Amino acid sequence: MRVLQRDEKVLRRRRIGKTHAAMRDRLESGVLRSQRKFWRMMSAVVMRRFKAAGGDKSFTDDVDALLPDGIFEPNFNRSMIPHWNVVVWSGVKFEEDLIKPTKKLQAITDADAAIPPSIHVDPSPRLKKRVREYLEDRTEGVWSDVSTTTKKRLAAAIKKGVADGLDFKEMTKRLNVIFKKHAISSGKVLARTEVTASINFGQQAERDDIGIAQKQWISRLDSRNRGANPKSKFDHLAPDGQVQNNSATFTVSGERLLFPGDRSMGASAGNIVYCRCIAASFIDTTVRR
Repeated sequence: MRVLQRDEKVLRRRRIGKTHAAMRDRLESGVLRSQRKFWRMMSAVVMRRFKAAGGDKSFTDDVDALLPDGIFEPNFNRSMIPHWNVVVWSGVKFEEDLIKPTKKLQAITDADAAIPPSIHVDPSPRLKKRVREYLEDRTEGVWSDVSTTTKKRLAAAIKKGVADGLDFKEMTKRLNVIFKKHAISSGKVLARTEVTASINFGQQAERDDIGIAQKQWISRLDSRNRGANPKSKFDHLAPDGQVQNNSATFTVSGERLLFPGDRSMGASAGNIVYCRCIAASFIDTTVRR
């Protein structure tokens, strides 16, 4: 009897995880489309600036001039914040559906994930305030990470080009290739990382708002998860099934996280980037005799 109950708990986690993954994949697709559009624009502007600043025998190595935050940050936030908003409220709705025993757990539809008004929730003023503060934090934090990483890669590429003796035309060609590869890889990483964090933030905010007592960490149990490789420093397989009070933190690879993707406790990038885990309301249905 105990074995059967334990298996049912595992199966429930897998069902929740599968439904959550379907929702996350749909949301990521929308984020990636906007990301690609933004990076194409960004790449074109940077290369125009590089060309304008150079000549037949010289080129600029001032990456701040090539990638000015004042121009790109507003465009980045304008394209991304509507998506983060949809993602957060999708997390709220997912958690709301999860804790309603009379309602069948389903993936968010494409229509639900399109714009917030289609996500039917009845948020309290406190919950609305938390979402607004979270989005404000994203406008500052996400672009800062993107800008820093991109500038480092541009600077390294220009420095190497100088060492290799490239002329302006050769340097332009190399930067184009490097920038496009960086844009593709960064877009994918950013979409997965931020969607996971934003969905889970929405779920945490909903649990806080309605007073859920406990939550449970649910991992994606496959060969891609960190921890599948024994040599990996970070392990997201081990926390699967870990239950904590809703206001408490999970312990994951020796670090504290309020939910998957949470940065507020100082978790390192190895515990955050490209994570696919979730935290969901935990209702103990064990029959005690």
